[in-house]
Amino acid sequence: MKNLILSSFVAVVSFFTVFAQGEVVPRYTSGDVVSISSGAIVLQTKDGEIEVVISSGTVFKRVPPENPKLSAAVDSSISEVSVGDKILVTGNFSSDRKKIEAKSVYLMTKSDISRKQEKEREEWRRRGISGQVISLDIANKTIIISTRSMMGERTVTIIPKDNAEYRRYAPDSVKFSDAKISNYSELSVGDQLRALGDRSADGSTFAAEKIVFGSFKTAGGKITAIDLQRREIRIKDILTDKEVTIVISKDSMLKRFPSEFAAMFLSRSQETFQPPQQQQPPQQRNVGAGQSRGTDLDELVERFPDVKLEELKVGDAIAVSSTIGEIPNRLTAIKLLSGIEPFIEAQQAMQRRRGFNGQGSGFNIPGLDGISFP
Repeated sequence: MKNLILSSFVAVVSFFTVFAQGEVVPRYTSGDVVSISSGAIVLQTKDGEIEVVISSGTVFKRVPPENPKLSAAVDSSISEVSVGDKILVTGNFSSDRKKIEAKSVYLMTKSDISRKQEKEREEWRRRGISGQVISLDIANKTIIISTRSMMGERTVTIIPKDNAEYRRYAPDSVKFSDAKISNYSELSVGDQLRALGDRSADGSTFAAEKIVFGSFKTAGGKITAIDLQRREIRIKDILTDKEVTIVISKDSMLKRFPSEFAAMFLSRSQETFQPPQQQQPPQQRNVGAGQSRGTDLDELVERFPDVKLEELKVGDAIAVSSTIGEIPNRLTAIKLLSGIEPFIEAQQAMQRRRGFNGQGSGFNIPGLDGISFP
């Protein structure tokens, strides 16, 4: 999934907002560059394509994603513009609003955005933590989460810093750019959370400067139909015994769970992932203060083999995680895992032992319910 928490596209949106609100700009448009010629740029905006007419008087400025302010912009030219870049244009529209005679073009290149995104991903890998909220200490504004790694489960107390930034995922969207500015009061027990900050030496507490969270659900079962044109999959969810439609967006992460990993996890526990904590794998010993204890399951899943929608077929067993939207049986996939037949069989065996009541709470597949890196 490439739509990640703290996506660099947020910087672009911030820049556009600052620009539009900080100056009197009655005529402007923004979007992604579709094509370029010597005298024009075709721009894909939220309202459709528009032709940006370039003249000798057009001023080009390049804005760095890491500091999206006009004061940080440097001189640029049309030669630096490429397909896929994001630009904001000021000027005069034609009467049909199909063209704009550009006075200024503010450019944020896809290569700059990509570098910033990778830098952010690396920071969240190095200084991030993820887990499920299990309790809230409202009086002290702390958060207790349960984290899982190759070393097992443990609880960690998240202590938000005074200026901590909170964001909450929007319903039916896996994009961080759609996440809303939030606050501590919107957190709930059961939310999935990822935080950026500093871990204590013993790993029991975590001082967070950025927190992103959301309410998610999981579903799984065998594929009953695939619509490649609509990018939709239907399954019979074994947790509810109901048909569920899964929407695959361009930001959805599709992975195949390696069979050897499935066998390893299931051999440790059929119901709860609780591997032994007394023995550390050699590569995890002598971990210094502030470093990750054990392999992060979300990071592990990101290293699983990619799967294309076209490679899936009716009868395959899959599981998905999704935000909770307005339509209960229609999910937009954040993560989709194939190759999870062993987990399906384990879930069915557990339901037979407990008695099926149609009220499953979710799949206990390692790495499925976590929030991806920004």
